[in-house]
Amino acid sequence: MNLPLGVVQSFGFRLTVTLCVSMGLLASSGFAQERDSLPGVSLGLVYENQPQPALAIQPFTGRFGGADLVDDVEVIVGRDLRNSDRFEVMDSIPAGLVGDVVDYTLWDRLGAVWLITGQVEGAGEGYILILELHDVVYGQSVERGRFRIPDEADSDFRMAVHRASDELVRWATGDPGMAASRIAFTMTDNQGNKDIYVIDSDGENLDRITNYRDLTLSPTWSPDGNKVAFTSYKSELPRIYELDLRTGEENMLPEVRGGGDYITPTYHPDGTTLAFAVTGNARSGIFTYNVERNCCLVFLSGGRWYDLSPTYSPDGQWMAFNTNRFGDAVPQIMLMPSQGGDAETLSPYEYGGRGYFTAPDWSPVGD
Repeated sequence: MNLPLGVVQSFGFRLTVTLCVSMGLLASSGFAQERDSLPGVSLGLVYENQPQPALAIQPFTGRFGGADLVDDVEVIVGRDLRNSDRFEVMDSIPAGLVGDVVDYTLWDRLGAVWLITGQVEGAGEGYILILELHDVVYGQSVERGRFRIPDEADSDFRMAVHRASDELVRWATGDPGMAASRIAFTMTDNQGNKDIYVIDSDGENLDRITNYRDLTLSPTWSPDGNKVAFTSYKSELPRIYELDLRTGEENMLPEVRGGGDYITPTYHPDGTTLAFAVTGNARSGIFTYNVERNCCLVFLSGGRWYDLSPTYSPDGQWMAFNTNRFGDAVPQIMLMPSQGGDAETLSPYEYGGRGYFTAPDWSPVGD
């Protein structure tokens, strides 16, 4: 795989890879004599901090649902924008800037680049949150949207506000935010049992989704967010289970002939297939299983080595994984086509050198 050289710029930093080639005119008769003195290729990295644009939130308004509801919506949106790590959210708002009117000149003097205004209106059952993004520098409204949110007692209230926040991020940056997401993780209770919990991205709405009173590991989300796959020792041997969060239905993946330990599951981006690792078996390695059709166990790689922790690229074309092919003391990351095939080393391995590389994962855009 050929990796491009260039400049990567994304929200707060720029990574520059510089390729400097020094060349001279080579006469055929003098090539041998000057060969050793050629300067060759020089590679360097330049890391440059980029300031984040200042974003202000003008206090939200609204007569429906009461002041507490309006304040709660504003607090959630403000926290989401801070957590997005795309802006420098301004904290101090002068009293003269409270209200429906936008004073671009004053906001510009205060250093704001973006401004958010919001209003809550009644809509029968629930409310309508009206959000508007303003470009302070150019003194104009950029985007305006209406978002339906349920009553504050509804379990979807916070997630509905998170979705609106993610649209604000998309308006300003071109990429959606991540506030309307949940985190799956393992936690040990007071009795020493390790189960799986999920929580909103802002630390609210903690929910325990397994209660096996045993060791449960490696939760991974299905692409649609409706299922979680994981490894559990609840049947004594580590096996992989898929849990449907909507129905509570649970299925265990079938066993490979010869047993072994089943670990580190991950979903294909289309949601049809789970990839996972099997260890302690004559056919140890990475396997896939079609959970949509409930069939088709396929061996991808391994055998003589331990290939572990598979992870699909966002486009589903590649799979990165952890391996001990270079020795147990120097685990490395390798890359292969997602259907199996020749693998190449991705981590910076040098023969005889030291290095410990594990737990690969892709960025959301695969770069």
